Amino acid sequence: MERTQFGEIAPGKVKAMNRITASEKSEMVALNEYLNVVGSLTKVQNLQALYSTVAGIIIGKLRIDHIAIFLCQKDNHLLELVYGHGLGIPNGTIISVDKHLIDKIGMDGRAFDSHHLLNSAPIGPVSQSETLDQFKADTGIPLLSSGKLIGFLSVDRPLSEGRLTEDDLGFLQRLATHLPTCIANCKIYEQGEEEKQVLNKTLDNLSLLYSIGQAMTYISDLKSLLNYILNQAITISSAEKGSIMLYDEDSKTLNI
Repeated sequence: MERTQFGEIAPGKVKAMNRITASEKSEMVALNEYLNVVGSLTKVQNLQALYSTVAGIIIGKLRIDHIAIFLCQKDNHLLELVYGHGLGIPNGTIISVDKHLIDKIGMDGRAFDSHHLLNSAPIGPVSQSETLDQFKADTGIPLLSSGKLIGFLSVDRPLSEGRLTEDDLGFLQRLATHLPTCIANCKIYEQGEEEKQVLNKTLDNLSLLYSIGQAMTYISDLKSLLNYILNQAITISSAEKGSIMLYDEDSKTLNI
């Protein structure tokens, strides 16, 4: 018997407690690592920056040499490659895949063989001439939002690094659980920025019209008024130069 802070415990039970403690410590380390990852992703507000950050995290931790992030289009059997590393195909490539396989992946929600899904997929919804026969990232992780498949991660690493372990897949699945929320947040932020730019442009135009109206009250000389309008237009549009053309009724021509 061994005496511990819990009283006398048989040696076998002490060893079992030590193993549990080590397991708990490992889980705490993994949880802390995951929380750091989530924290770093939450700060990203640009979609391309988000994809690059996700790829960097995965490549750094799992020694991946091929990675792809696909998102589903409105028609669920069309996928867009929004980010790729080591694939040899450009971002923005649209791929047509078997809708039944996509539906099954969404329902299962588990890691799958992405090479099987993409191996004979034609590039583009119309062209059947090009395919992804040599697609290299063969482990797919679904991206689900409210139970609906919105895309997936696909990864592969050199044989010299060994196959992905259960812990590796667990890390990827935890990351994939959080990624759809990050994507949605980035889209909302980018949409807000676009709307803000449109609003600012509208306000600038209204300000220009107000300034021109005020100028028409005080500037009686036509040439000076047109020069003022032109300068205001150049300023608001950030143009290097500009001109105003007036239509001459007599000669039926435009004159600067």
